[in-house]
Amino acid sequence: MLRDPEHLIFRALCIHLSDHGFALESVFDGGAEPATSTPAEAEAVVASVDEATVWFKHSATPGRRYGIFLTPGEGADLICDYTCPPAEKDPQGWTQALDEFMDWIDANF
Repeated sequence: MLRDPEHLIFRALCIHLSDHGFALESVFDGGAEPATSTPAEAEAVVASVDEATVWFKHSATPGRRYGIFLTPGEGADLICDYTCPPAEKDPQGWTQALDEFMDWIDANF
Protein backbone atom coordinates (compact mmCIF):
# COMPACT_ATOMS: atom_id res chain seq x y z
CA MET A 1 0.00 0.00 0.00
CA LEU A 2 1.16 3.53 -0.75
CA ARG A 3 1.90 5.76 2.22
CA ASP A 4 -0.38 8.62 3.20
CA PRO A 5 -0.95 11.06 1.51
CA GLU A 6 -0.17 8.98 -1.59
CA HIS A 7 -2.75 6.35 -0.66
CA LEU A 8 -5.43 9.02 -0.25
CA ILE A 9 -4.47 10.75 -3.50
CA PHE A 10 -4.43 7.49 -5.47
CA ARG A 11 -7.81 6.36 -4.18
CA ALA A 12 -9.34 9.81 -4.73
CA LEU A 13 -7.87 9.86 -8.26
CA CYS A 14 -9.47 6.53 -9.13
CA ILE A 15 -12.84 7.67 -7.76
CA HIS A 16 -12.65 11.03 -9.53
CA LEU A 17 -11.83 9.44 -12.89
CA SER A 18 -14.49 6.76 -12.44
CA ASP A 19 -17.03 9.52 -11.79
CA HIS A 20 -15.97 10.98 -15.17
CA GLY A 21 -16.42 7.64 -16.97
CA PHE A 22 -12.79 6.44 -16.97
CA ALA A 23 -12.11 2.86 -15.85
CA LEU A 24 -8.84 1.33 -14.72
CA GLU A 25 -7.30 -0.84 -17.41
CA SER A 26 -3.74 -1.75 -16.39
CA VAL A 27 -0.54 -0.60 -14.72
CA PHE A 28 2.83 -0.64 -16.48
CA ASP A 29 5.45 -1.26 -13.81
CA GLY A 30 8.49 -0.91 -16.05
CA GLY A 31 8.56 -4.54 -17.09
CA ALA A 32 5.04 -5.90 -17.17
CA GLU A 33 1.57 -4.49 -17.63
CA PRO A 34 -0.88 -6.51 -15.57
CA ALA A 35 -4.57 -5.80 -16.10
CA THR A 36 -6.19 -4.18 -13.08
CA SER A 37 -9.85 -3.58 -12.43
CA THR A 38 -9.86 -2.22 -8.89
CA PRO A 39 -7.98 0.62 -7.20
CA ALA A 40 -6.57 -1.88 -4.68
CA GLU A 41 -5.04 -4.02 -7.47
CA ALA A 42 -3.58 -0.99 -9.21
CA GLU A 43 -2.26 0.50 -5.97
CA ALA A 44 -0.48 -2.75 -5.07
CA VAL A 45 1.40 -2.66 -8.39
CA VAL A 46 2.22 1.06 -8.09
CA ALA A 47 3.44 0.65 -4.51
CA SER A 48 5.87 -2.09 -5.52
CA VAL A 49 7.93 0.02 -7.95
CA ASP A 50 9.70 3.38 -8.16
CA GLU A 51 7.59 4.57 -11.10
CA ALA A 52 4.54 3.30 -12.94
CA THR A 53 2.06 4.32 -15.61
CA VAL A 54 -1.58 3.69 -14.78
CA TRP A 55 -3.75 3.28 -17.86
CA PHE A 56 -7.44 4.11 -18.04
CA LYS A 57 -10.05 3.63 -20.75
CA HIS A 58 -13.42 5.17 -21.54
CA SER A 59 -16.33 3.16 -22.93
CA ALA A 60 -17.02 5.82 -25.59
CA THR A 61 -13.52 5.43 -27.07
CA PRO A 62 -12.59 1.74 -26.68
CA GLY A 63 -9.37 1.97 -28.71
CA ARG A 64 -8.00 4.96 -26.77
CA ARG A 65 -5.88 4.75 -23.62
CA TYR A 66 -5.27 7.52 -21.11
CA GLY A 67 -2.13 7.38 -18.97
CA ILE A 68 -0.90 8.82 -15.69
CA PHE A 69 2.77 8.54 -14.75
CA LEU A 70 3.23 8.08 -11.00
CA THR A 71 6.35 8.30 -8.85
CA PRO A 72 5.70 6.74 -5.43
CA GLY A 73 7.75 8.15 -2.57
CA GLU A 74 7.17 11.75 -3.60
CA GLY A 75 4.23 12.42 -1.25
CA ALA A 76 1.73 14.89 -2.67
CA ASP A 77 3.78 14.91 -5.89
CA LEU A 78 2.78 11.31 -6.62
CA ILE A 79 1.34 12.33 -10.01
CA CYS A 80 4.31 13.20 -12.17
CA ASP A 81 2.67 13.54 -15.59
CA TYR A 82 -0.40 12.56 -17.61
CA THR A 83 -1.47 12.40 -21.24
CA CYS A 84 -3.13 15.56 -22.57
CA PRO A 85 -4.84 15.04 -25.92
CA PRO A 86 -5.81 18.18 -27.84
CA ALA A 87 -9.34 19.39 -27.10
CA GLU A 88 -10.71 18.18 -30.43
CA LYS A 89 -9.47 14.65 -29.62
CA ASP A 90 -10.70 14.72 -26.02
CA PRO A 91 -14.52 14.59 -26.17
CA GLN A 92 -14.66 12.62 -22.91
CA GLY A 93 -12.91 15.42 -21.00
CA TRP A 94 -9.84 13.53 -19.76
CA THR A 95 -7.61 16.62 -19.56
CA GLN A 96 -10.28 18.66 -17.79
CA ALA A 97 -10.88 15.84 -15.29
CA LEU A 98 -7.14 15.62 -14.52
CA ASP A 99 -6.75 19.38 -14.30
CA GLU A 100 -9.63 19.47 -11.80
CA PHE A 101 -7.99 16.72 -9.79
CA MET A 102 -4.63 18.50 -9.74
CA ASP A 103 -6.43 21.60 -8.42
CA TRP A 104 -7.91 19.40 -5.67
CA ILE A 105 -4.45 18.18 -4.71
CA ASP A 106 -3.12 21.75 -4.60
CA ALA A 107 -6.01 22.81 -2.35
CA ASN A 108 -5.73 19.87 0.03
CA PHE A 109 -2.04 18.95 0.37
